[in-house]
Amino acid sequence: LTSARKAHNTHVVKRLKVALLEFHPEAAGACKAAALEILEEFGGYEKVDDGETRGGSDDDNDNNAMEDDADEAAREGENNARAREGNETGLSSALSAQAIIMNASLDGHEDCNRADWIHSVKFAKTLSKLAALTAAFSSKAKQKLDKLHSERANLRKLLSSWERAATKKTKKGRGVAAGADVSEVWTYVDFTDEFCLAKCENYPWWPARKCTARDPKIADSLARLEKCLVSLCGEMGALRVVNMNDAIPFTETLPDDGSAIGMSREIATQLDECMAMARRILRGKAASKKKSRKS
Repeated sequence: LTSARKAHNTHVVKRLKVALLEFHPEAAGACKAAALEILEEFGGYEKVDDGETRGGSDDDNDNNAMEDDADEAAREGENNARAREGNETGLSSALSAQAIIMNASLDGHEDCNRADWIHSVKFAKTLSKLAALTAAFSSKAKQKLDKLHSERANLRKLLSSWERAATKKTKKGRGVAAGADVSEVWTYVDFTDEFCLAKCENYPWWPARKCTARDPKIADSLARLEKCLVSLCGEMGALRVVNMNDAIPFTETLPDDGSAIGMSREIATQLDECMAMARRILRGKAASKKKSRKS
């Protein structure tokens, strides 16, 4: 931050502050990793070893002394630089630790969870802290609720459209159309213990968990259309609608139908991680059942 301020690079300063403030106050490792990632994006960062600065020739020592003087002069004007930076970037003041925890937990970071911000709300002793927590919750929750509302409306429209198309084709004697796969829909569901390999969109077969809609109308509509809801491994909250034939029982290996040909390295890496995740979950469930039977 100090180096970026000296260079008057307010954009880098802003990015670094956002990266640091979005993490749990005690998650120093995560903060450092995020900050270094930003620095690498803007040309990298090399830390000077103590031996390089303390040792060396007289010329090096003179140069270090001159640099120390320059650093001291820069520190004297740092407050003014910070004030200018705040005016240029429009940064708000840093939130309290409780508000940072709230922001991080709502974004699904591993270092924070629901219990963290519940504890923060319960033990907030000042109105300002409670206001900061409320503002953080409102800003994050509104985005998520708007997205869920839109995805639920899309699901209802799609099911209605498929029902009309199926009725028309059935009357003409052509049978029920398979329909297209849909991405990112939402409704209240119960997650079953049944894992499968789902085929949706232009992706290869992907490990997923079958879900049951709580709304009886949606559940009946899906059954009539021979479709089901699945939650893909590795995704946070989103649901997919796939045809029954495109949700086969989970196996250790993917079907060899050519769907994995041509996928990017990033997708291949994500697929390997999600397959490993599904295997661990299923093996854990099997071990738990075996243990319960013995007891």
